Amino acid sequence: MMSRDSELLKTAIPFLDDIRNNWARLKLVGETHYKEDMTSMEALEKAKVSENENRKSRCETREYGWRIRALEEKLNDYYRYKGFPEVIARGAFLYKKDGGMSWHTNNEHPGPRLYFTHTAEAGKSYFRYQDYDTKEIITDYDEEGWQVRIFRVSSETPLWHCVGSQTNRYSIGYGNNG
Repeated sequence: MMSRDSELLKTAIPFLDDIRNNWARLKLVGETHYKEDMTSMEALEKAKVSENENRKSRCETREYGWRIRALEEKLNDYYRYKGFPEVIARGAFLYKKDGGMSWHTNNEHPGPRLYFTHTAEAGKSYFRYQDYDTKEIITDYDEEGWQVRIFRVSSETPLWHCVGSQTNRYSIGYGNNG
């Protein structure tokens, strides 16, 4: 369901470090301060009942900019002969202390997702998802530094997921145009 690619990460880190080091230069698109619980089991059940893809968050969103587009080009070069569809930038977020994004599926744009995340402190932020088959809730804590998570979004097998953070967590996402 979710995988990692250490070779891809090694290729992307110079681009990712450049993006993070120049984060303030990316135009701020918006900042949200949703106050309610977003990542609990109860919040998941509410999201499923409402069938609402109206995400709630506590984060800042940045415009993609040329550095993020340069990584997009590198990712497409990397995957060109591996049977992976072309990807485009899908998100540039900074989650601060008590930040996060509510449970959602991204079913409106099915296909693969690559999310690069960076934190300075291990174990203080996470990607949480529900396994489609077992319904188990899995909390995948971030390590210190950069990591990549790769997963597929599909309306046939929805991947309910959310994000929580108790530290600065940079998140840069890519997906196809599905």
